[in-house]
Amino acid sequence: MEERKVHIVEWPKERAYVEHFYNAEKPCPVSIIFEDKPVQVQVTASEKEPLNVNMNMHVRARDPIPVCIKICEPICATSDYSIGINLFGQPLAEIGVKGVTRLAPCADEQSPTERLCQTHDECKAGQTAPAPYIKDNISYAPVNGNTVQWVSLLPPPVPAQVLIPYDGLRVSFASAVKQPELDLVNYSDPVIHIGVYHANTLIHSTTEVVENTRRRIILPVEQADMIIIKGGRNEAGLIEVCFIPLQRDPVFTHRVSIITPK
Repeated sequence: MEERKVHIVEWPKERAYVEHFYNAEKPCPVSIIFEDKPVQVQVTASEKEPLNVNMNMHVRARDPIPVCIKICEPICATSDYSIGINLFGQPLAEIGVKGVTRLAPCADEQSPTERLCQTHDECKAGQTAPAPYIKDNISYAPVNGNTVQWVSLLPPPVPAQVLIPYDGLRVSFASAVKQPELDLVNYSDPVIHIGVYHANTLIHSTTEVVENTRRRIILPVEQADMIIIKGGRNEAGLIEVCFIPLQRDPVFTHRVSIITPK
């Protein structure tokens, strides 16, 4: 199946109108519910005008009707119209649709995604590589500099650690993740500064004390694509990065409330 992604690159200055229409060749299924008491309908027929009814009345409009669609940009529209229903040429009921149509994230009904982790078992202490060093859609690079270095502040079986340079280490994700977790070791200045970014905007920052020890730090964010770690005076290292991947395409829910006037 071919996948096409549509992005809204520009929104018109004028108000946008929402159109609701049906196939003129097919009847539109409508449900009429009289909750307070049954309605009395009197039907007559003759040989010249026999009774001919073709109706399907199974859909209820008592509650909002959820419709899930995938979009790239949020949309908000205003609806204000009514639909008249005639029976045998006489007005029977009117359905009014009025209010604001909003698009909001659908509830995630999928099973929780497993947390993924990445270490550097393939690297050895003293090894260097041109920056950025990319492994499985995660890139590592110093904030200032052009090489990535691995150290052994903790002996095996702990994997070699990515050195946190004096000016900081930048860890970037190819796509957004949530609740990233850092496994750090530090044997110098105990103050470690961590900044979490999304779309080049700082969304969370924290200062942690990691003094002559190893410590895991979970960052409570729901959407991040870059982390900058500073501190340790060239005697701190990153052992492991863990995270929960996010869905690539946001899902929104479109809810339209249909009201039957009394």
